[in-house]
Amino acid sequence: MPRLRLLFAAVAVTTIAGGGVVLAATGSNAASPPTCNAAQLVPHLETSQGGAGHLYDTWQLINVGASTCRTQGWVGAVNYGPDGRPLATTVTRVGGPARPILLGHGQHASWTFGYGNPAILGCRGEHAVAQLITPPSTPTPVLAHPGEAACNGATMATPLVFGG
Repeated sequence: MPRLRLLFAAVAVTTIAGGGVVLAATGSNAASPPTCNAAQLVPHLETSQGGAGHLYDTWQLINVGASTCRTQGWVGAVNYGPDGRPLATTVTRVGGPARPILLGHGQHASWTFGYGNPAILGCRGEHAVAQLITPPSTPTPVLAHPGEAACNGATMATPLVFGG
């Protein structure tokens, strides 16, 4: 039961920190697809690369829902250790601007998490086995594996882009 409480506490903190993005509508609101919800977005680690003292993980959020949805902005995240406890995680937004994205069934938006290479920084990267990722269009997080092995949880995130 303590693990469950920790998970709900992390979800609450992520929800507060993740925030949402409201798009200004042009024309008729009836033609605008709904925002993407957590139930229709599945995270997937696409690639991991390194260079210039940093490591970069490119992630995707795949729309598995039956309908088209919209999203825009940066994801939030909280890493979790093998014992189920949340790890210190700080996500700094980099890049931009964030552009509106429409995702049909099977399409994806991608972003990159980057962090300093622990071996070069002289620190021990966190043993993050999972993370809760909060898409910008919903306050409800989705579970992803693995977590980010950043020093002290310091991670940079680029805005979502269509495809990628």
